[in-house]
Amino acid sequence: MAAALGSCATLLANANTTFITMDEVTTVAMAYALAPLTSSLTSICASGSNPTGLVNAFANAALLANTTSGTPGGANLAAGVNVPTTELNTLADILAACVNTNGASSTACTSLFVATGASDTFGAALAMAKNPGNATITALTSLVSAQAPFQPSVGVAPNDFTLAVTMGGSSTLSTCYAIAVDAGGNVWVTNEGGSTVAEFSPTGSVLATPTAAGLIDAQGIAFDCSGNLWVANTAGNSVIEFTVASNFATSSSYTAGGIYAPSAIAIDSAGTAWVANFNGNSVTGLRAGGTALSGSPFTGNTKITVPSGIALDSNGNVYVTSGTNGSSVVKLSNAGSYISTFTDNALQGPVAVAIDPSQRASPQARLWLAL
Repeated sequence: MAAALGSCATLLANANTTFITMDEVTTVAMAYALAPLTSSLTSICASGSNPTGLVNAFANAALLANTTSGTPGGANLAAGVNVPTTELNTLADILAACVNTNGASSTACTSLFVATGASDTFGAALAMAKNPGNATITALTSLVSAQAPFQPSVGVAPNDFTLAVTMGGSSTLSTCYAIAVDAGGNVWVTNEGGSTVAEFSPTGSVLATPTAAGLIDAQGIAFDCSGNLWVANTAGNSVIEFTVASNFATSSSYTAGGIYAPSAIAIDSAGTAWVANFNGNSVTGLRAGGTALSGSPFTGNTKITVPSGIALDSNGNVYVTSGTNGSSVVKLSNAGSYISTFTDNALQGPVAVAIDPSQRASPQARLWLAL
């Protein structure tokens, strides 16, 4: 069993009043929250290279489970935050099926450890967190009995054991369109149905809702290397930059380079914002300060049509979805020159594109498309 307790300084300061329950629910919460940073119970963020990620991971563990009561849902959930109680209970019940036996050689423990490749319950929970869609792991639902200690639980094996926390933010959101995450782990969402951008903390608290003159039907969103926020002001035919130095209270609006119903933004290491112009059947390159890259807008030899997704590889090459004209992905150089078109002749209206991070530097980088 395990529980993520957070800052040592906070624990020491409240040592006389802090009560801790460690059970299967807290074990699952810790494993899922810290999965990106650890490979075992003894190697949590061993490199120490991501302190912000570690702080946010412990905060997310406290979001998933209450370490005072050992139940799903943190003690101080922000308004509009909902935790997947049934899924958490089910995962906890799977661990409990092993815990409540006479040892590792029991039938339940053998099934758990064979399916997960683990030798302890935290390792098993970690394996479930890292492989939530593995059929062997979802099949462990069969270990949950009607008398399992944590209720309610799912009745049949789910498609996957992904834990999804929803963050509603009350009236803050209106037809959400795109998401970006800043260096601190805060989540930014464009409101296509409103005139603001919403900022949430890693645990779902609404931090800010900046707006700008003329902002309407915002879609694409991205951060540059300086931490400034760029938003595709779709109905306003412009791109708006919110400055980090003003805590995003001030902004600039850019229209250069043939911007026309911008739908998506990606920013390269040189600070150039690449903008997909949905109605312009083109891509615009904007340098810092809003001046257009020479040659903008780029049409990819007229092969770009109604683009709605855009991504960059490590060389600054641009990949943009083309919704018609064969339904494809068009590749441009970091100067906007047409390079090639990708399609398997079966694509139907690709709307978003991403590049596998492990292959960003490869000429054969793997593309992921939303169709």
